Amino acid sequence: PHDKDRALLVVSYANYLTSFVPPRNRNASSRIE
Repeated sequence: PHDKDRALLVVSYANYLTSFVPPRNRNASSRIE
Protein backbone atom coordinates (compact mmCIF):
# COMPACT_ATOMS: atom_id res chain seq x y z
CA PRO A 1 0.00 0.00 0.00
CA HIS A 2 2.80 2.42 0.87
CA ASP A 3 4.44 1.83 -2.50
CA LYS A 4 1.24 2.74 -4.31
CA ASP A 5 0.84 5.90 -2.24
CA ARG A 6 4.45 6.86 -2.90
CA ALA A 7 4.05 6.25 -6.65
CA LEU A 8 0.91 8.39 -6.68
CA LEU A 9 2.76 11.15 -4.86
CA VAL A 10 5.64 10.99 -7.35
CA VAL A 11 3.27 11.16 -10.31
CA SER A 12 1.33 14.05 -8.81
CA TYR A 13 4.55 15.90 -8.00
CA ALA A 14 5.88 15.27 -11.52
CA ASN A 15 2.66 16.64 -13.04
CA TYR A 16 2.94 19.63 -10.69
CA LEU A 17 6.47 20.34 -11.87
CA THR A 18 5.72 19.83 -15.57
CA SER A 19 2.91 22.37 -15.30
CA PHE A 20 5.65 25.00 -15.00
CA VAL A 21 7.80 23.60 -17.81
CA PRO A 22 7.78 25.66 -21.04
CA PRO A 23 6.34 24.05 -24.20
CA ARG A 24 9.83 23.70 -25.70
CA ASN A 25 11.00 21.45 -22.88
CA ARG A 26 7.79 19.45 -23.07
CA ASN A 27 8.35 18.81 -26.77
CA ALA A 28 11.95 17.82 -26.07
CA SER A 29 10.81 15.30 -23.44
CA SER A 30 8.25 13.89 -25.87
CA ARG A 31 10.97 13.35 -28.46
CA ILE A 32 13.10 11.43 -25.96
CA GLU A 33 10.18 9.12 -25.25
